[in-house]
This record gives sequence, structure tokens and C-alpha cells, in this order.
Amino acid sequence: IHLSPLPGSAMAKKKSGRGGGRGGSKSKKGSGGGKGGGSNGKKSTKKSTSLADDFAGATNDGVNSTGSATSTTPLTRPTASDATNSANGREAKARDDAETKLIARLYTLSRSLLASLSGCAPDGSPLAEPSHPLAKLHQQLLDQVDVLMKMQSDDSSRLQPWRNMAGGHDEKEKNEEGVEQHQQQRSAGSFTNRANPEAWSAFASWLSECGISPSKNDFPVEIRPSVVTVSSDDDSNDQEKMVEYGLFATRDIAYDEVVLRLPMETMMCPYFEHVLEKSTEEDETKVVTSISSLLPPPFDPNRPVAQDMQLRPLCLITHLVNERYRGRASVFAPYLDTLPECTSTPLYWGLEEIRSLKQTAHLKRAVMMQAKLIWEYVQAREMIDQTHQERSKGGGAGSSDATLIPTRDFTFELFRWATATAHSRQNLIPFPVKNSRRAATVAASPAGGNEEGGEEADIDVAHGLVPLWDLLNHEDSDRACQTDVIFERIDGDQSRLRAVLVCQTPPDAPKGNPLCFHAGEEVTMHYGKRSNAQLLYHSGFVNCIVETSDTEGNGEVRGGEQINRNRSDCALLRVALPPAEDDAGLDRIRERVAARFGFRAYANQGCEHDGIACATAAATILAENNGGTDKENQTKQPAGARKATEVVMTEFAVSSHDALPEGLSRALLLCVANKEELTHLLRNMDTYMKLNADESCTEESDEGVASNSILLQLGEKHLKLAERLVDIQCNRCREEGVSSGTKVEREKEQLASSLALCDKETLLSWLHTLRVQLGNGGTRM
Repeated sequence: IHLSPLPGSAMAKKKSGRGGGRGGSKSKKGSGGGKGGGSNGKKSTKKSTSLADDFAGATNDGVNSTGSATSTTPLTRPTASDATNSANGREAKARDDAETKLIARLYTLSRSLLASLSGCAPDGSPLAEPSHPLAKLHQQLLDQVDVLMKMQSDDSSRLQPWRNMAGGHDEKEKNEEGVEQHQQQRSAGSFTNRANPEAWSAFASWLSECGISPSKNDFPVEIRPSVVTVSSDDDSNDQEKMVEYGLFATRDIAYDEVVLRLPMETMMCPYFEHVLEKSTEEDETKVVTSISSLLPPPFDPNRPVAQDMQLRPLCLITHLVNERYRGRASVFAPYLDTLPECTSTPLYWGLEEIRSLKQTAHLKRAVMMQAKLIWEYVQAREMIDQTHQERSKGGGAGSSDATLIPTRDFTFELFRWATATAHSRQNLIPFPVKNSRRAATVAASPAGGNEEGGEEADIDVAHGLVPLWDLLNHEDSDRACQTDVIFERIDGDQSRLRAVLVCQTPPDAPKGNPLCFHAGEEVTMHYGKRSNAQLLYHSGFVNCIVETSDTEGNGEVRGGEQINRNRSDCALLRVALPPAEDDAGLDRIRERVAARFGFRAYANQGCEHDGIACATAAATILAENNGGTDKENQTKQPAGARKATEVVMTEFAVSSHDALPEGLSRALLLCVANKEELTHLLRNMDTYMKLNADESCTEESDEGVASNSILLQLGEKHLKLAERLVDIQCNRCREEGVSSGTKVEREKEQLASSLALCDKETLLSWLHTLRVQLGNGGTRM
């Protein structure tokens, strides 16, 4: 988590942080993470009695919510209308001031929560305890966000252009009826027009203009709605029908056949120039659109590649926000109108729904996603405002400002929608640098655009959205389509390349089945090897089904068992050292090896978490195999040594396909190692680290390794430890009753329950695979 202000924001230019309150939290920059993943920040260096009270006072400086320059007018005689306008102006200023203070407070709270989560127990148990200070801080953050969203939605002056969608009111026809419709749409949180058939007709026409019409390009698919049946809000047997969209086969599709072929110029990415942006002509039937060359921050084509890479996901989000704000003036308007209004990712979950994840191993990650969303919103809003101020100083209050969303219209709800949309639909797309918006910068740089003086690579990568392709739904099967990116010459020019995304059916057909998809069948795609937790956090679903059966043979449907359909699913297995031992010397050795093997220490935070149970399991097995402890050779724990309330632990992603992922073998060996085995591990830490990274090393090929470096093998006691660790995790993954809240709340809690059951099934499958592997004569590192 980047707790330091993002490059380019006004916060980055301040000499001191805005910690506020009595604690004045300081934090250090963390290491970057991959797509949708988190990274570890540094914990506050100052102590406080309560996290919620420690950061209660937020500073309010440095945020301007208007994004425009102040103008002066000559003095005139006051009139009744002037008095009304003056009162309205004072009310607007009061609202803006209140919003400014609230956003400054969100900055402090989100920063504090992200810093504190670094030291939180991995399973997030403190976050599920309402009385815990960390849970109170999370609740306070969400409460303040609700206040901000209500404040922004109740402001009737925020009539954004995106309301002018297909079938809606024209900008020139904002009468009272139109204003009322706009307010209803805004209060419903709708940023798209997905349910309107006219929007899909406009999207089809837009695709044709882009040159990717399925019928013209002989693509064997077309867009069709599909009806999904869901339960109603009440307890009756009534069911509701919900319309979704996908791509369906217009004819039989064979294996190894191209389904879609989309050039880079049709994709939505801040680094690409869209094929329709080059149009400058106007006619009477349509409004010709173009994008400003000055894209919203943090996009900066002059930024060094290494620094820019960290900000590219956020660049796509702000680009999506800005294009949605522009409404029909955006070249992407027909595409944006067809996007989902919201997703089921934890970004949209409330407090109780998030806490329902306590039955899984992923509560901490979900809370971190929410805090990171708010943190990035505050900083992105600051950069938008800073950009407006810089343009105003340079006399840029003209047409260039009209292409950038005003600061006051950069609402949290719009930013959350854009973030969830990017998370669920984005793809990392390689592109030729010379055919992108970085081309001019690279060509003008004497060092080739690289700050180290070397040449920049010809091919770069960026996050982008791919219209039409993103309508392919996920299926974990051997027939699901596969996607690849190829490069081809532009008009035969050997010096110019463009990326082309190709989606096709698998090359190898099963025996006796030459057809991959039949006519009228939905065409699907495999999203990649992702766990169910990853699917939930980024796409909003869990890949499982509820199988029912007629067990009595009388027509009654019985059962209801959930079956995990994700063949790539993995679950988190946590491993902990035994509690602090009376033998201080032995404890120091175990801790030293653990630090090298990637373990981390977590303090007991006033509540039970799975690390304590895992440590107890290791201690029990260690005592059983040692036949008790040798009291004569024990020394008293010195001051400053690990306390009994501290847990040293780590975690691994395990699955039935990989019984021993990297690092797990040595972790199991360490946790239940006796004195002799600990000494061996200490002397040969480098050997274990090297062999773990190089799986080709075998006992027969260990040339140059001393005789005392013969690797330890996993045996019966390590299998017992694995069994108890799985029991601990499975006891957490219990099926809990779903609350009697709204349908949306029940669906989210059901997602949490499904994820827990899938984790349990994956852990049990992994344990079976480990038993088989250890039953074949033991396993070496």
C-alpha cells in the first residue's frame, strides 16, 4: 500500500503529512503489488490508546472543491434576486466547505487504517469484533463515506452530462421533468444505461463505426440478453428475472477457430489513440466527439517508465471517470452506456456484509480494498483540483478546462463505479511504444525515455478496457476461449506495429466432438488461473454451483450442496511457530531461521485469531514427538525476548495441484523441529533457500554440500501438523445462517458463505494430495 502521497498530487508537495489528531501518524512507502493485490505498508511509529481516538482530528488544509478561479464583478445596487443569489452562494460555499473538511477527514482515517492493517492479524479477526479499536476505525471510515455520498448526491446542482444517454433528455431540454428524472437516476446510483435496448443499438452502431461489427467481420458471435432467475426480497416462492448480456454463437463454432479479432485502436486506454478520435468532421445526424490531448491526472506521458508503471491502473480509472463525465461528448459514450451499474465486489459491501467474511481467511484483504479505494479517491480528487488551478493560473479557463471533470463533480460514487469497472473488466495489454501517446516523449528524449540512460523497450504494457470482448463470461472448462495478443504491421510499414487481441477456441478438439459451441449457445472465455477469492474481489462472483438431487425418487428436489467448479482454486494455509519457549536459546534459533524463511511477527491484539491456534497446534505436536521438555537445560526468557502473546507466522496458497508450494516444506520442518533439527536448519539456511528456489536440485546432485547438510524429509509429524492446520481453517469455514436483510445483502452474505465452503473443499483436497505424496516414501525439500 502506497501510504505516501501519489506522485503528482498536491499532497506530495507538502513538507509535512496530514496525520492530524493527537497521534500524528507517520508512515513509510510500501512495496508495490500486482493487479488487484495489496502490499505491505509500515505501521505508525507513535503509540496511542485508541486508534479511533488517535486520529479523531483531521486537518482541513490543501483541498479546494471548486476547481475554478475566482472572478470579480463591479458593485451594483442590491435587488431581491441578488439577495437570493447571495444566499444561494453562501449555501453553496457552506456545502463546499463541509465537503472539504469531510474529505480531509477521510484522508486521515483511510491513511490510518491502511497503516494499522499492516500489523493486523492475517485473518483480520480484530476487524470482526465491533468493540475492537481497529473495527471501530473501519466503521468510522465507512460512516464518513456514507455522509459524503449523501452530501454529494443531495446537491441538485450536480447534473452531470452522463445523464444524457440514449433515450434520455437532450442537454438543451433540461426542463423540470428532465431535472426530476436526472435526480432520480442520480439517487439510484446509475452511471450507465444498460437496461435500455436503445443503448445496445447505439453500441452496435458504434462498433460498426470502429470497424469491428461481428456481421461484417464474419465473427460467429452476437450480443444477446440472457435471463437469470433470482429469489425475491421476501420469504415467498416468487422469483425475479434479471437480464444480463453475453456473446452467443450465430452458428456452430469449431475448435481452433477465431471468435473475435480486435485491434488496439478500438480499446479504451489512456495510452492508446482510439480509431474514432481522428475524426474531425461533423454532420447533422450525430455529434462528432474527440478527446483532449490533455488527459486527466495522474496520466503523464513524460513520466519515467518505472514510476509510471505503478500509476497505470489509476490512470485507467481516472480516464474512465473523465469520459463518463463528458457524457455524449465522449467518443466512448455508447460503450460506457452498456457497462454494469455496479458489481458485487467488496467495494460495494457494507459493514455487516464485510464482517460476514470472518468465516473465510480474507476479511483483512476486503477491508484493505475499501480503505485503499477511499485513499486513492482523495488523492485523485486532489490531483484533479490541482490541475484545474494550474490551468486557471495559465489562463486556461477556456475550452481545455471543459474536457476535464470539475473537482466538485468528481464524486466518490463515480470513482467507486470506475474502480469496480476497471477491476472487473480491465486487461493488461501490450502495445508498441511508437504507436502510442508515449511516442513523442520517447522520440524527443536523448536517453530513449529511460531515466537510467538506456533505451526504452519497443513494447510496453498498460491496463485497458476492450469493448465487445469484455462481454465474454467466465467458464472454467476445456472448451472456453483463449485470448492472446499478436503484433502486425500497419499498412505493410515495417517500422509501425499495432497490437491485435485475438480470441479463439482451444486448438485441440476432444475425440468425437469437433464442435466447441453449438449455434445459439453462449460463448465463454477462461479468465485465467484465479482462485475464488480473486474472482470475488475483482469480478464479484464465486465459481461454484448448488447441486440438487431427487434423492427420494418422488419428484422432490433434495440436497443443495455447493460444488466448487473452480479447477484453479487455491486456499490460504497459515503456519505458525510454537509459542515462546522456556529455552531462550532454542527460541532465538527458531526465530532467526523463521525470519530468513519469510515469517512475520504479529502481536496479540486483544482477540483470538487463527495464528494463536496454529501456534498451539505446533507446540502440541512438538511436545508429543519430544516426549516432554528437558527442564534441566532450560534458561529463563531474558527481557525483550518474544512474548507469549506474540505469534510468528506465515501463509501459503495451497491447492490439490500443488501439494508443496515454494516455502511450505521448510515452514513445516521449522515449526516442529527439535533441537538437533533446528541446529541443522540454522547451519544450512542458504542451502534450503537455494534448493527451494531451484526444484531441479536433488539429493544425488548436491555436489559440494557437506555431509551434515543432507536435507531433512517431511514425515509423520509434519503430516499431523498439516492435518491440524487444516482443521483450524475448516472450523473457521463454517456455514453460517444468512441474515434476513434485503436481497442484495443476502446475496453478498451468500457469496461469503460460498467462498468459505470452497476454501474448505480446496483445503481438504490439498490435504489428500499431501497424504498421497508423503505416503510414497516421504518428501524431501
